[in-house]
Amino acid sequence: MHKDTLLELLKNEALLIDEKSLLEKYNSLLLEIEKSKIISPIQKLLKYNIETMIELKNKTLDKHEDEIIEDMNIELLKSLVNNYMDTYAEGQNEQKIFIGIIAVYLTFIAKKPLHPEGMFNLDGKALYKHGNVVCPIRKHELTKPGSLCRFCVSVS
Repeated sequence: MHKDTLLELLKNEALLIDEKSLLEKYNSLLLEIEKSKIISPIQKLLKYNIETMIELKNKTLDKHEDEIIEDMNIELLKSLVNNYMDTYAEGQNEQKIFIGIIAVYLTFIAKKPLHPEGMFNLDGKALYKHGNVVCPIRKHELTKPGSLCRFCVSVS
């Protein structure tokens, strides 16, 4: 599948996500963070996911960005996300759709990590190695069946 076709499909799926509600959650989260002056890993992830969805909804590709993405890889990632969400967020279908769209977008369109940079570091700072984002848990997760880490652009 062409990258531009995938982006259009993701944008169509993203129409299911209520933008007004999304922005309300985002503004509420920012106020919460501002009040506490500390951002928890869950808040960091939620902020990253909401910003990613907003980015996706407004994304356009340049002609030079088009490439072919293997349909099999897209389907495998979607399947892994569905399994992950069924395990850790059972019955949360809206969340499952939201995370599925974001995971495919981050992996194949934006080519960004599946989680915010620095999320798993104690100090919350991003680590880089030769210009790549380093994930301290990736090497441990890669061997686990159903791990999403094999699709993440982070390095270990």
